[in-house]
Amino acid sequence: MLRAHWRWLVVCVVVLLLAWLPNYPGRWNTDTGVMIEQMQAGRYDDIWSPFITWLWQPFFDLGMGAGWVMALQVVVIALSIGVILRRLGVSGRWAPWLTTALCLSPVFYASAISVMRDTWFLCSLLVAIGCVLSPRSRRSVVLLVVAVVLGIASRQNGSAAMAVVSAWAVWRWAPLPRLRTRSLVAAAGAVLVPLSVVLALTMWEVVLDVDQEHPETAVFVGDLDEISGRVGQMLLPESIVDPPFTMAELQASSIYDLETLWFGGRRASLRQTDEVHAEISAAWRAAVREYPVVYLHGRWKLFTRQIGWSGPPAIAYFPEEIGTTRSPVPAFRGAAAHASTYLSWFADDGYWRWGGWVHRAWWWWAAVWGVAVWQWQWFRRRTYAAFAAIVSVHLLALFVVAPHMQFRFVEGGIEVAQLALVAALAVTWQRRRPRIASGE
Repeated sequence: MLRAHWRWLVVCVVVLLLAWLPNYPGRWNTDTGVMIEQMQAGRYDDIWSPFITWLWQPFFDLGMGAGWVMALQVVVIALSIGVILRRLGVSGRWAPWLTTALCLSPVFYASAISVMRDTWFLCSLLVAIGCVLSPRSRRSVVLLVVAVVLGIASRQNGSAAMAVVSAWAVWRWAPLPRLRTRSLVAAAGAVLVPLSVVLALTMWEVVLDVDQEHPETAVFVGDLDEISGRVGQMLLPESIVDPPFTMAELQASSIYDLETLWFGGRRASLRQTDEVHAEISAAWRAAVREYPVVYLHGRWKLFTRQIGWSGPPAIAYFPEEIGTTRSPVPAFRGAAAHASTYLSWFADDGYWRWGGWVHRAWWWWAAVWGVAVWQWQWFRRRTYAAFAAIVSVHLLALFVVAPHMQFRFVEGGIEVAQLALVAALAVTWQRRRPRIASGE
C-alpha cells in the first residue's frame, strides 16, 4: 500500500518539514488559548467551540497538545487537497506537485500553521468536499457526516458553507431521475442537515451543562456601537461595560477597524448573564428597527472591508509571537522567523496585521465564478459551480454574522476558490496537451 501511494507520503513529509516543524507547536490567538485553559479546568462555555474542546480533552490529557493538532491538520489539508484534485480529474503525476504547491502557498500555509477554529473548519470543509466528489459509499457518507458536524461545531458561521455541501451531496447521490424532484430534495438537505446538526449540538450542550454565555452578543455590541456612533445617540445599554462608553469613544471606534475597536483599551465583555444578554439583544432589535438604513450601511462597510474591497483585511497571518500571554513561543524561533518572513512577502507593506492582494477575497470570489462559467461554457462541467456556491454563501453569511473584521473569517472561502482555480487550469491543460502534440 505504501508503495502504491509513495508520492502522497512524500507530500506529507515535505509539508510537515516545511510547515509543521518550523512553527511547532503552532501559532494561535486568544480563542485557542482560552480553549486550552478550559480543558485544564474541565469546564467549557458556548463561545469557544465546546464540542471541539470536549473532543480534544482526552487527547490533551494524554499529552497531545497544540503541536499534535497542528501536525494532524497539516496532513488533513494536504491529503484533502490531493483527493479533491484527483476527483476533479488532475492526473496522478500532477496532483502531488500541485498539492504541495497549494499547501505552501501563503494563504494555505498561514492556515496550516495556525492552531485555531478557522483552520479546523477549513479541514472539515475540504474533507466534506472530497467526500462529495467521491462515489457514494458507506465510508463516504459516514466521513461526510463527521466532517459536516465538525465543521459546524468549529465555527458558528460554518453552517452556511456546509449547507451548500449538504445540498451538493444530495444532488450527486440521490437516485432521483426528475430534475425538479432532485432540486427540491437538495434544497431540503441544505436546510435540514445543518439545522439538525445545530439542534443536536445545542442538546449536547444542555446535557453536558456547557456554560451558556451567548456568543452572538459580540455581533449585537458591534452593531450597536456602529449605529450609535453614526446617529450620535447612545444606544448601548449601560450594563454592557462599567464604566459606560462615552459618545466620543463610540464615534472614534469602528467594527471595520481593529485599531479602534477596543475603545481605548476597554471592550464589552463577551461573557454576559442571561439578563444582560436579553437587554443587549432588545436594544439591538430596537436600534435596527429604528435605523434600518444606518444598520445596513454599517454592515455593508464591514462586509466590503471583510472581502478586501474597501481596504486591506486585518491580520493576514499570525507572526511567531502575537504579543498575548496565551500565545506559544516557537520551539525553533529562527525557523519560525523565516516562515514569518515568507508570509510577509504577501502582506501589505510586509506587515502581518494587514493583508495584501492574495488576501482580498473579492477577486478570488470573482475568479471562482469566472472559472465556473468558463468550465460550463466550454466543457459543460457543472462541478465548479458548486465551488462558486460554497464560496459565495460562506462570504455572504458574514454580512449578517461577522462581529468585526478579520481575515480568518474569509480565509476558507479564498482557499476553496484557489483550489477550484488550480484544478480547472490543470485539468484543462492536461486535456489540451494531446491536441497540441498532434498539431490540432
